[in-house]
Amino acid sequence: LHLSTAIESCPTSTSELRNTETDRDESKALSRDYEAKRRALASSLAQTQKIRHVAQQMERAKQGLERKSSFGSSLRSSGRQEERVKNLQREQIGLPDIHQIETLDLASTLSFKPDRDP
Repeated sequence: LHLSTAIESCPTSTSELRNTETDRDESKALSRDYEAKRRALASSLAQTQKIRHVAQQMERAKQGLERKSSFGSSLRSSGRQEERVKNLQREQIGLPDIHQIETLDLASTLSFKPDRDP
């Protein structure tokens, strides 16, 4: 009885075999697409963390500049602080705006479905 059930469930035509192979190929393609999106999302998260770190450094440099200015420190010292802020800003050039990343719709990234050929 088990043998006859197993035989009946086996593909009987080459078209059924091709369909099975096509399904397997599509599954592999979807898996690759999913993994690529997962890596892109992880990279985006790492970039967001880097941007936040640079923003924190800039804020600390700015606060240091304000403290020194409020205590009437020398212009030379203020100039060094301003240069530090400018250097931090230069490091940030080329990175996307932190607000753009925070408002990124991650759900649309996770629900990515590649186009399929009909």
